[in-house]
Amino acid sequence: MAVLGHTDHEAFLATGDPAIQALADRVELHEDTALATHLPSVRPARMTLKLGAWRGLVKLIEDPKGHHDNPFSDEELETKSAKLAGRYVTEAGVAEVQAFLRASDAADPVGAITD
Repeated sequence: MAVLGHTDHEAFLATGDPAIQALADRVELHEDTALATHLPSVRPARMTLKLGAWRGLVKLIEDPKGHHDNPFSDEELETKSAKLAGRYVTEAGVAEVQAFLRASDAADPVGAITD
C-alpha cells in the first residue's frame, strides 16, 4: 500500500520491486503479548509507523476486515473476486460466475448447485 497505493493481488506479485524491497528492509515485526491474550475472540493488530526520532503514528485494529465481527460487504467481496478471477477468465465469465453465486443464495438444497 505504501509503495503502490493498493493491496490487491498485483501488489503481492510486485515484491521484487526495489522500492518495495527497500521498504520491507525497514519493517520490524513484533508480537505484542498483551494483545495476544485476547485471541481467539479478538484478532488484534497494532501498527506503529515511525516518522522520525520523536514522531510516530499508531493504529490498533481489533478485528481486521474479513473477520466475522468485521465482514466484507457483498460489494467488497464481488469487487475482490472480480479482480482475482479476472486474471483467469473474461469479464463476461466473471459476470456469469457472480450471477450464479448470487442466485445460489436462493437455491435449496445446496446439492442442486453442486451436482
